[in-house]
Formats: sequence, C-alpha cells, structure tokens
Amino acid sequence: MDNSEIKEPTISEQKAISKLREQIIDRLKNTAESGTEIDYLGKKFFVKRGVFWPRPDSMPLVENFVIKPGENVLDVCTGSGVIAVFAALNGAGKVVAVDINPDAVETAKINAKRFKVEDVFDVRVSDVFSAIKENEYFDVVTCNPPFTDEPSDDDMASRTLRDPGLRVAKDFFKNVGAHLKKEGRIYISQANSGNVHDMLKLADEAGFISKMIGKKEVGENSLEFYAFELRKK
Repeated sequence: MDNSEIKEPTISEQKAISKLREQIIDRLKNTAESGTEIDYLGKKFFVKRGVFWPRPDSMPLVENFVIKPGENVLDVCTGSGVIAVFAALNGAGKVVAVDINPDAVETAKINAKRFKVEDVFDVRVSDVFSAIKENEYFDVVTCNPPFTDEPSDDDMASRTLRDPGLRVAKDFFKNVGAHLKKEGRIYISQANSGNVHDMLKLADEAGFISKMIGKKEVGENSLEFYAFELRKK
C-alpha cells in the first residue's frame, strides 16, 4: 500500500461529500444534551454534544497502528478519545490525550474510565501542543485532525471538520518533531475529500517520510479515509 492509491473524487462526488460534512456537523450540534453512545469497532463510546463522534475516518489508523508494550503515546485532537483508548488497550504505558474542546476532554476521561484504562491516561485541554511541556517526549504521536481547509463557524462542532488555512495541520508539523523521540513515529488520518496532498507536503517539508498503512472506502461517493505512518527522514 502506498500513497499513489489516493483516489481523487469527481466534482459531483465532492459536492455530495460536502453535503455529508454539513449533515455531520448538524448531528454533532444536535446531540442530546445528556450525550449519546456510539458503536465503534465492537465497543460503545460515550460522546457529549459538540464532540466529534467515533467514525470510519479513524478506523484505518486504529486498525493498523502499532503500539509496543510500555510506549508513551500522545494523541492530538483526541475528540471522544477513541484512538487514545485503543492505544492504551494495545499496551501503551502512558497516553496523553489533548483537545482544544473542554467537552472533548471530559468525554475522553469518561471513555478512559469506561474501558478501565484511566490509570495510564492524562487528558488535557490543549490547542495542538500548547499544553505539552517542553521536556515531554513520546514514542508515538497520533492525530485525527480536521481534514478540510474551509471557512469554519466558531463553534466546536464546525472546527472538528474544518481547518481554515490548515492552521492545525501547520501547527502540528511545525512542533511535533520537538516532542517525538529519535526513533519515534507518527500515525495520522486524512481523507481524499480533504487536503490530503497538502498534509503530505507539510509532512515532507517537516522532514518526515509518509507511508500509507490503511484505507477505508465509505458510501457511494468515492469517499476514502486513509492512515499514514510518518517517520523522520
């Protein structure tokens, strides 16, 4: 599997995907005030209103990333905490999960307790790396960022899918190297409906080699989700 397998959607497919994106944002905004439960890879995750639901976009990453026993993992843009939870279940010695949305942080804490991995969990409100200390280093950094360079409303639901000017992606690649151990690796999600080629370019410019490790086709509009493993050149 390599990066040449990225499938470009047609203009009509892009329009259908854009409509789907609006439906997802609307669903996040209208989640019950008490929260909801989402089935994801055989497990039920709790999600608060406005927090990104566990969806197929992160499945290629969760199903294909490798966490060695005892490794320290940082999960950026954790959302409901699904990637962080699976990292812990796969044997991570410590998982730091961060998100700019305080409700996402609370959701991730609830899910850590739900799956009995709270002893290795540290969840923080953070704008990308803002809450990561200068001397914190990780074996693995994971991220399921907003995929698309589009204007966004100021609400958290919109910001889970849209990254105006690719601010989050640029911040991620500007600073991730300062917190990654020498032989560390990154696992990151993207989609052919998003700015996947821009993300790969940012990774290359930051000194990383990218390799596709998983993909998942969803629906009838050539929508594909990808997972990449990145290592320092």
